[in-house]
Amino acid sequence: MISSQSPTKQGIFHDKPGLEIGGIPLPSRVFMAPMIGYNEPPLRRILRRFGSALCTTEMIKPEMLIRPSKSLLRELALEKGEYPVAAQISAREPELAIRAASRLRDLGFHMIDINFGCPLKKECAKGRGAAMMQEPKKVGILIDALVKALDCPVTVKMRSGWSDEDPSSPEVARIAVDNGAASVCVHGRSKLGWYRTVNDHEIIRKTREAVPDIPFIANGDVKDVETALSLFKNTGADAIMIGRASVGNPWIFKRIQHALLTGETLPFPNYHEIREVYDEHINSLFECLKTKNALRYARKYAFFYFAQFLNKDGRGLIAKTKNKEALLAEIDELESVTPREICPLNALKE
Repeated sequence: MISSQSPTKQGIFHDKPGLEIGGIPLPSRVFMAPMIGYNEPPLRRILRRFGSALCTTEMIKPEMLIRPSKSLLRELALEKGEYPVAAQISAREPELAIRAASRLRDLGFHMIDINFGCPLKKECAKGRGAAMMQEPKKVGILIDALVKALDCPVTVKMRSGWSDEDPSSPEVARIAVDNGAASVCVHGRSKLGWYRTVNDHEIIRKTREAVPDIPFIANGDVKDVETALSLFKNTGADAIMIGRASVGNPWIFKRIQHALLTGETLPFPNYHEIREVYDEHINSLFECLKTKNALRYARKYAFFYFAQFLNKDGRGLIAKTKNKEALLAEIDELESVTPREICPLNALKE
């Protein structure tokens, strides 16, 4: 007799929920990407709790670590039990990179990630960031020096190349791995493509094929479960990194990992669930940052957490709040608003 029950769904990683990078176990395949301006311990704590197996700091310039400011040290402070956390540096010259990375190891970071993807003019003018995609030999020298000097995994995050006409990521990734890189992450746009072009799954897949022997991470344009699964399937990646789409939406990690394991999609959070996490987040901000900075962060995060409830006027009212109490009073008013979308909107790209 044939059973009338539907077959049990399975996700593409139903039997392998996590992986290891350089001997460090990671229980899921969805990670927080480095993001300029989103770096503080409360954010990392929340994203980790919702399923980000690895958190990475925003890109840090090596010279900033020679005499680090108090504000930088506050943002780089690791909480008790926070593990693992990678620190990302923009580097070119081995000596300065080793000094910076060693300082970050002294601060307790568990991995050092090297940025070969930043498209900003100032960084590229120094020959760093995405400019390194034009110098594969220099990449090899830098990674070799760091691997030999450090007692932790060294990983790299890169773009597809300097231009769409010269996608160098397969070559650069292979050189990085041959010189000891423990993992490679690729964003499928070139430096000149900035964020205007489509994230190229094909070049990410070709880079994956060039380095089949290490954990490989894909990045770019992940905004929900569907785009995450597409990135996995099209590139053969072992894991993905999510940037701005996770700001105000930590549930994205849990929802994607659940889909990878079960083939099913969890529901979106409601207002009360969003409000509970937001309150936790900003209360922690006011504990670890100066009041002025904490309020600035809290207003910024409100735009992400409550984007589905806000129109232009509502955003303006939140932007004008002068203290925590006034900010929360404005957010109290949102409970009665009918959401304009199903989930928080995260329009900014990684």
